[in-house]
Amino acid sequence: MKRNNDQPISEVLKAFSEQIAFKDKLAMKKIETVWLQLYSSLVKDHTTKIYVKQNKVSIYINSSVLKKELLLNKNKILDQMNANLKEFVIEELEFR
Repeated sequence: MKRNNDQPISEVLKAFSEQIAFKDKLAMKKIETVWLQLYSSLVKDHTTKIYVKQNKVSIYINSSVLKKELLLNKNKILDQMNANLKEFVIEELEFR
């Protein structure tokens, strides 16, 4: 039996990835990858969690000294992260 609902796989994957829950998880994974690529092992070791909701990113750091240093450079970090992310734009970045 032949089905008449043939679609290219790219369209099916695009429709699936546009679902809100999946989109946030995909964005979180991309942001986590970029974060770990951009910054040293010290930052990686003190990062406990990365949380994404819509275009707001919260990065949990377990060192108060490092958190303060990151807060001082927040705009530069935001620019670097957005430059490395292709289809996702971070509007707000916070360190917790």
